[in-house]
Amino acid sequence: MGLPYNAPMGAVLGASFAFWQNGVRTPLLQYNMTPSTNGVWDLQLGEAQPGVTYPLVQNISYDLASSTFAASCLTSPDTPVNASTPCANGSYNIDTYLDITTNNTLTNNVTELRGVDSVWHYTDGEDAPNYILCDGEPNKSLSNTAMLTAVVKPGSCFLLKVCMARDPGADLMAAIGLTLMQVDNWSSVCSTPNSN
Repeated sequence: MGLPYNAPMGAVLGASFAFWQNGVRTPLLQYNMTPSTNGVWDLQLGEAQPGVTYPLVQNISYDLASSTFAASCLTSPDTPVNASTPCANGSYNIDTYLDITTNNTLTNNVTELRGVDSVWHYTDGEDAPNYILCDGEPNKSLSNTAMLTAVVKPGSCFLLKVCMARDPGADLMAAIGLTLMQVDNWSSVCSTPNSN
Protein backbone atom coordinates (compact mmCIF):
# COMPACT_ATOMS: atom_id res chain seq x y z
CA MET A 1 0.00 0.00 0.00
CA GLY A 2 2.56 2.61 1.03
CA LEU A 3 5.77 4.00 -0.42
CA PRO A 4 9.19 4.21 1.24
CA TYR A 5 10.65 7.56 2.24
CA ASN A 6 13.05 7.44 -0.73
CA ALA A 7 10.50 6.44 -3.38
CA PRO A 8 11.16 8.05 -6.77
CA MET A 9 8.99 10.95 -7.90
CA GLY A 10 5.88 9.66 -9.63
CA ALA A 11 5.80 6.39 -7.67
CA VAL A 12 2.31 4.99 -7.26
CA LEU A 13 0.44 3.85 -4.15
CA GLY A 14 -1.59 0.69 -4.60
CA ALA A 15 -4.55 -1.08 -3.06
CA SER A 16 -5.28 -4.69 -3.97
CA PHE A 17 -8.57 -6.43 -3.22
CA ALA A 18 -8.77 -10.19 -2.95
CA PHE A 19 -11.08 -12.82 -1.51
CA TRP A 20 -10.47 -16.29 -0.18
CA GLN A 21 -11.89 -19.15 -2.22
CA ASN A 22 -11.15 -22.78 -1.37
CA GLY A 23 -8.23 -21.69 0.80
CA VAL A 24 -6.63 -19.65 -2.00
CA ARG A 25 -6.24 -15.87 -2.07
CA THR A 26 -7.81 -14.78 -5.37
CA PRO A 27 -7.06 -11.25 -6.68
CA LEU A 28 -10.15 -9.25 -7.65
CA LEU A 29 -9.31 -5.54 -8.04
CA GLN A 30 -6.24 -3.31 -8.14
CA TYR A 31 -6.42 0.46 -7.60
CA ASN A 32 -3.55 2.94 -7.91
CA MET A 33 -3.06 6.42 -6.50
CA THR A 34 -0.36 8.90 -7.44
CA PRO A 35 0.58 11.30 -4.62
CA SER A 36 -0.63 14.83 -5.30
CA THR A 37 1.46 17.87 -5.96
CA ASN A 38 -1.48 20.25 -6.54
CA GLY A 39 -4.00 19.38 -3.81
CA VAL A 40 -5.95 16.88 -5.93
CA TRP A 41 -5.43 13.15 -5.53
CA ASP A 42 -6.82 10.58 -7.99
CA LEU A 43 -7.63 6.97 -7.17
CA GLN A 44 -7.64 4.98 -10.45
CA LEU A 45 -8.81 1.47 -11.26
CA GLY A 46 -5.76 -0.46 -12.42
CA GLU A 47 -7.17 -3.91 -13.03
CA ALA A 48 -10.39 -5.86 -12.50
CA GLN A 49 -10.87 -9.61 -12.75
CA PRO A 50 -14.07 -11.26 -14.00
CA GLY A 51 -16.74 -11.54 -11.33
CA VAL A 52 -16.62 -8.00 -9.93
CA THR A 53 -19.86 -6.18 -9.15
CA TYR A 54 -20.96 -3.33 -11.40
CA PRO A 55 -21.19 -0.38 -11.40
CA LEU A 56 -17.47 -0.41 -10.65
CA VAL A 57 -15.67 2.72 -9.48
CA GLN A 58 -13.10 3.64 -12.11
CA ASN A 59 -11.82 6.90 -10.68
CA ILE A 60 -12.25 9.11 -7.61
CA SER A 61 -10.77 12.61 -7.52
CA TYR A 62 -10.26 14.17 -4.09
CA ASP A 63 -10.02 17.94 -3.70
CA LEU A 64 -8.11 18.47 -0.47
CA ALA A 65 -8.90 22.19 -0.26
CA SER A 66 -12.68 21.65 -0.20
CA SER A 67 -12.72 18.12 1.35
CA THR A 68 -14.88 16.86 -1.50
CA PHE A 69 -14.65 14.05 -4.03
CA ALA A 70 -16.23 13.00 -7.32
CA ALA A 71 -16.34 9.47 -8.74
CA SER A 72 -16.87 7.96 -12.16
CA CYS A 73 -17.90 4.35 -12.76
CA LEU A 74 -17.92 1.66 -15.38
CA THR A 75 -21.56 0.59 -15.54
CA SER A 76 -21.01 -2.89 -17.03
CA PRO A 77 -18.17 -5.22 -18.03
CA ASP A 78 -18.67 -4.02 -21.63
CA THR A 79 -18.22 -0.32 -20.84
CA PRO A 80 -15.10 1.03 -22.57
CA VAL A 81 -12.58 2.48 -20.12
CA ASN A 82 -12.88 5.91 -21.77
CA ALA A 83 -16.69 5.90 -21.45
CA SER A 84 -17.15 5.98 -17.69
CA THR A 85 -20.17 7.68 -16.14
CA PRO A 86 -20.19 10.16 -13.24
CA CYS A 87 -21.65 8.07 -10.43
CA ALA A 88 -21.04 9.72 -7.07
CA ASN A 89 -19.87 12.79 -5.25
CA GLY A 90 -19.48 13.67 -1.65
CA SER A 91 -17.57 15.22 1.19
CA TYR A 92 -15.38 14.05 4.03
CA ASN A 93 -13.91 15.14 7.32
CA ILE A 94 -10.54 13.74 8.29
CA ASP A 95 -9.71 16.15 11.11
CA THR A 96 -11.34 14.26 13.98
CA TYR A 97 -13.68 11.36 13.41
CA LEU A 98 -13.41 10.02 9.87
CA ASP A 99 -16.77 10.94 8.29
CA ILE A 100 -17.69 10.39 4.64
CA THR A 101 -20.98 11.39 3.01
CA THR A 102 -21.55 9.94 -0.46
CA ASN A 103 -24.30 10.79 -2.92
CA ASN A 104 -24.69 7.96 -5.44
CA THR A 105 -25.89 9.90 -8.48
CA LEU A 106 -26.95 6.70 -10.29
CA THR A 107 -29.44 5.72 -7.56
CA ASN A 108 -29.87 9.02 -5.66
CA ASN A 109 -28.99 7.20 -2.44
CA VAL A 110 -26.97 9.06 0.17
CA THR A 111 -24.77 7.07 2.52
CA GLU A 112 -22.88 8.23 5.56
CA LEU A 113 -19.90 6.42 7.00
CA ARG A 114 -18.73 7.51 10.43
CA GLY A 115 -15.68 6.59 12.42
CA VAL A 116 -16.11 5.08 15.86
CA ASP A 117 -12.97 6.70 17.32
CA SER A 118 -11.77 10.28 17.04
CA VAL A 119 -8.12 9.37 16.51
CA TRP A 120 -7.80 7.39 13.29
CA HIS A 121 -4.72 8.86 11.64
CA TYR A 122 -1.54 10.37 12.96
CA THR A 123 -0.33 13.62 11.41
CA ASP A 124 3.25 12.83 12.40
CA GLY A 125 3.09 9.45 10.61
CA GLU A 126 3.88 7.56 13.81
CA ASP A 127 1.35 4.80 13.17
CA ALA A 128 -0.82 3.26 10.48
CA PRO A 129 -4.33 4.57 9.86
CA ASN A 130 -6.60 2.76 12.29
CA TYR A 131 -10.38 2.95 12.14
CA ILE A 132 -13.74 1.25 12.27
CA LEU A 133 -16.28 2.87 9.95
CA CYS A 134 -19.96 2.26 10.58
CA ASP A 135 -23.03 3.15 8.59
CA GLY A 136 -24.45 6.39 9.92
CA GLU A 137 -28.14 6.70 10.62
CA PRO A 138 -30.24 9.89 10.16
CA ASN A 139 -30.48 10.27 13.96
CA LYS A 140 -26.64 10.39 14.06
CA SER A 141 -26.34 6.94 15.64
CA LEU A 142 -24.07 4.26 14.21
CA SER A 143 -25.30 0.94 12.92
CA ASN A 144 -23.49 -1.84 11.03
CA THR A 145 -19.73 -1.95 10.70
CA ALA A 146 -18.96 -1.19 7.05
CA MET A 147 -15.16 -1.24 7.03
CA LEU A 148 -12.13 -1.47 9.30
CA THR A 149 -8.36 -1.51 9.15
CA ALA A 150 -5.88 -3.87 10.78
CA VAL A 151 -2.10 -4.00 10.85
CA VAL A 152 -1.29 -7.46 9.51
CA LYS A 153 2.41 -7.57 10.17
CA PRO A 154 3.73 -5.29 12.93
CA GLY A 155 6.90 -3.56 11.76
CA SER A 156 5.90 -3.70 8.09
CA CYS A 157 5.64 -0.18 6.75
CA PHE A 158 3.87 -1.07 3.55
CA LEU A 159 1.04 -3.45 4.40
CA LEU A 160 -2.33 -2.56 5.90
CA LYS A 161 -5.34 -4.85 5.81
CA VAL A 162 -8.74 -3.31 5.11
CA CYS A 163 -11.84 -5.42 5.67
CA MET A 164 -15.14 -4.50 4.00
CA ALA A 165 -18.54 -5.82 4.99
CA ARG A 166 -19.99 -5.37 1.48
CA ASP A 167 -19.01 -4.89 -2.16
CA PRO A 168 -16.80 -1.83 -2.65
CA GLY A 169 -19.15 0.89 -3.88
CA ALA A 170 -18.25 4.57 -4.18
CA ASP A 171 -18.71 5.14 -0.43
CA LEU A 172 -16.20 2.48 0.61
CA MET A 173 -13.83 3.32 -2.24
CA ALA A 174 -13.85 6.95 -1.10
CA ALA A 175 -12.61 5.66 2.27
CA ILE A 176 -9.91 3.60 0.53
CA GLY A 177 -8.49 6.69 -1.16
CA LEU A 178 -8.41 8.62 2.12
CA THR A 179 -6.72 5.64 3.74
CA LEU A 180 -4.07 5.51 1.00
CA MET A 181 -3.26 9.18 1.58
CA GLN A 182 -2.63 8.47 5.27
CA VAL A 183 -0.71 5.28 4.47
CA ASP A 184 1.57 7.35 2.23
CA ASN A 185 2.44 9.55 5.21
CA TRP A 186 2.83 6.58 7.59
CA SER A 187 4.99 4.44 5.28
CA SER A 188 7.32 7.33 4.50
CA VAL A 189 7.95 8.02 8.20
CA CYS A 190 8.03 4.33 9.12
CA SER A 191 10.64 3.46 6.49
CA THR A 192 12.97 6.40 7.23
CA PRO A 193 16.14 5.14 8.94
CA ASN A 194 16.59 6.42 12.49
CA SER A 195 19.17 9.14 12.82
CA ASN A 196 20.09 7.99 16.35
